[in-house]
Amino acid sequence: MRWGMGIARQKLANSEAVPDELMGTVLSLLFAGATRPAGTGTRSAP
Repeated sequence: MRWGMGIARQKLANSEAVPDELMGTVLSLLFAGATRPAGTGTRSAP
């Protein structure tokens, strides 16, 4: 989550520093993670 926020802040501060494709990928991953039902993660049990 912090990576996404950092990339978003950098995009706002200097739009040329972050490629549009990277920003789109980050937003897609954050949205996918936020909308995934609980208990469907890919982490294995300890």
